[in-house]
Amino acid sequence: MFQKSNLKMTVSAAVLALTILSAGAKNLSVTITGADGRPISGFLVGATQEGIRIAANESGQGVSEIKQSEVSEITFNEMPEGWQEANVQFKAGDFVNAEGGFTALAEKYKGIGLLKDKYGAMARYYQLMCLKENRKLPQLAAALGVLRTHPIALSEHYMKILIGLKPWGLVGKEDWDGVLAIVSENQESSDRPRAKFKAGVTRSQIAELSYLAGLAQIRKGEKERGLENLYRSLTLNNGSDLNLSKAAITEALEQLKEADSDELKREAYAIATFYRAAIGKGSIEPEFMHLLKALPPLPEPEAAEGAEGAEGAEAADGAEE
Repeated sequence: MFQKSNLKMTVSAAVLALTILSAGAKNLSVTITGADGRPISGFLVGATQEGIRIAANESGQGVSEIKQSEVSEITFNEMPEGWQEANVQFKAGDFVNAEGGFTALAEKYKGIGLLKDKYGAMARYYQLMCLKENRKLPQLAAALGVLRTHPIALSEHYMKILIGLKPWGLVGKEDWDGVLAIVSENQESSDRPRAKFKAGVTRSQIAELSYLAGLAQIRKGEKERGLENLYRSLTLNNGSDLNLSKAAITEALEQLKEADSDELKREAYAIATFYRAAIGKGSIEPEFMHLLKALPPLPEPEAAEGAEGAEGAEAADGAEE
């Protein structure tokens, strides 16, 4: 698992001041069930770690505050405009359009981000996930920084995934040493060239961390080690995350497209052939087309001296029998 120390969701003194919805955000109809079981209906206008503010009407008039400690459950009676469309796009893998929808929603409802797993928090979460999938990593780094002033409350499942975005944000900052430090935090101490990952780090996380390590090593001039980690990512991922597979193999091809030795040309040919078959659905980018030129087969190794005579003698013995 990613180490929890990798991402600190601290709440500054400024955030503890009362948070309200951004201009243009509709005050959503909610029903709050108190600890005593009594339902209270109203329109949500803001939330902090201490309390929830609801208004008597949609325009925000007649505001009262309920302490978080006195709330048992919050039920939304409507969803924000644009939520369903963005959610459908995200689930369909249309991260480009989903990013636009969730970015707008995250900004509008950042004032209720401290309501765990509710619209404000989840809009920001999905925005961050879209930025990662769209490989807009500088923007991801900036959006993660927003969490310092506008934190969100997530359950453990989502928080673990959010913590895993930290190294991606560091890639956006080109902090290669920081990326490798996080990878190392998830590995066992070892003198081996390639350390084992700690128990609890899932196969998909290892694939992701291997890709990030490979990228960082290449940027630091350690091309051979970087390629090894990219190949490790491809092997472990095995196509389960198409975006990750494409990123890893594209980076490998980029590093091999100027291959000058027969060994590297054969390596590039194998990777390019795999890309065309498994990723490109029969095609490959023009800049990598030259890598598909096959080299002559390697010569058969010469037989060891005396081996041929020994084989002949064995054959003769068999004939006599």
